[in-house]
Amino acid sequence: MTTAQREVEIASKLIRLDAKRRNVLTVCGDVLRWDFKWADPDDDSQTILNLAARKIADLWDRSLVSARNSPATSRRIADYLPGISRLAARPSSEMKEEVAALPLCQVVEYMELLATPTALPSEVGELTIKSGLARLLIVRIVAAAASLDDYSASPLPFSIRPNADVDWHPALAAGINDQGPWVTGVAQLHSCLAGWDAAWTLPPRPPFDADVLRRCAYFAPLSLLMFGCLSWINPAVGIARWINLGMPVDDPVLGLIKRQWGKWALAHALGVDTHSFWTYGSGDRLARGLTEGQTNLEETARAGRSFIASSEYGRQQLKFADELHMQTHVHSQLGNLNGEEVGRTVLVNGADAVIILDKYSGWWEALREEGRNLTPIRTERERVVHVLSRGVGLLGEFRLSATTGRWHVGSHKTHLLGWTES
Repeated sequence: MTTAQREVEIASKLIRLDAKRRNVLTVCGDVLRWDFKWADPDDDSQTILNLAARKIADLWDRSLVSARNSPATSRRIADYLPGISRLAARPSSEMKEEVAALPLCQVVEYMELLATPTALPSEVGELTIKSGLARLLIVRIVAAAASLDDYSASPLPFSIRPNADVDWHPALAAGINDQGPWVTGVAQLHSCLAGWDAAWTLPPRPPFDADVLRRCAYFAPLSLLMFGCLSWINPAVGIARWINLGMPVDDPVLGLIKRQWGKWALAHALGVDTHSFWTYGSGDRLARGLTEGQTNLEETARAGRSFIASSEYGRQQLKFADELHMQTHVHSQLGNLNGEEVGRTVLVNGADAVIILDKYSGWWEALREEGRNLTPIRTERERVVHVLSRGVGLLGEFRLSATTGRWHVGSHKTHLLGWTES
């Protein structure tokens, strides 16, 4: 399993744990106190460890109980046994401080060692429990799942919502070769990226049982944001990494994702509908240019999809975010699929450039083409390209990644979340 696949798996397990966290104490016993009052005083250490493993597996992943001889367990022992042994021997205050600072993925690796019977030597496992390390690991996991519902950002002072009619369309002069719910929120998305957060609000999330058109209107701007504005090659990895980092909002683009879609973004990024974007119909030409030879997109998503679908709540999320027919619509907005030339004007002033487009559809491809034609700058300043489209306005301020060779909005760190090595 690749690192990217592992991150998607962990984020998906957090989503699943979030679905049942309200009942977690009932299901697993007094797991947060973790003082083993339920253990028989006459039990030997291995019996207590096995019981602890079953309780953690019930909380996190039942498959771990039977994974003692798996290749994944062997690799986990080799990679993480020294770390968990050292950590379990630390003084309590230092242990607590260090666990709080660990990356979530590493917390999971330690916890899954404890959740696999015989994975740890008895003396290490016993020390892990008696020192309170097991409890700290569980607390981190449950808190991470709980944070998926944390929308503590300050409310917007006011908002202008799109017309409730899903057929609401930007100005006819915008030149969007699309229709209906798939263009709802297009203008608002770019306005938010331009800093108009207080004035524009994207379509609100409809109820679970909403018809497909309302769900399309809700997720269409997210597809454009991931594939076009952030220029992510693998949305499932991008959203999963963001979730595993605690859904930070240090970048305004990530703040928008949290406020508008939050944990729901993962179901959309994992969906079959989203991943078929790369291979669907006439969009295949654009897809090949976007993916740069990446072939593991569906493989990355598959494990995460199965973990989310293992709960009824997760299955509802996936159903809610799928069957939206995004493929053709995203292509028609980002790429010039009908072969018509998109009229454009390019203005350059030092490190700054402006690309003015006669129509919206095909803007991503136009940015890529004109970006290649820009003369390299000879100063330490970073090239910034402002893309404007008639009828929509500023689409974003784009910078070129020296790592990926793609133009993107937001920080470079945010752009790299959605990329994996070839």
